[in-house]
Amino acid sequence: MNGDVARCEPADASGSAPLVSPRPVAILSSTEVRVLALISEGAQNAEIARTLAVPLPAIEVHVASILRKLAVSTRGAATTWFLRCLSESPTRKTNRLFR
Repeated sequence: MNGDVARCEPADASGSAPLVSPRPVAILSSTEVRVLALISEGAQNAEIARTLAVPLPAIEVHVASILRKLAVSTRGAATTWFLRCLSESPTRKTNRLFR
């Protein structure tokens, strides 16, 4: 898939290590990563739509796609995945995801 930038194995229940699991590695487009970053900051769909200057229905589709790809059912679970796998840390700079 063109534009895929984010990959992270699902973690075990403690969030400490990847599991050997039938769940696929999550693959998010660069737009989905931007939407997920805004979700992790607490933004709701309407605010994300204004920030990215796209129609609200497009954001709703992106959010549904993110949840499906990450195999989670809530924005909170998606935020946890983002913070564990993509958020900026001293050892991993994620600004390269937004080139």
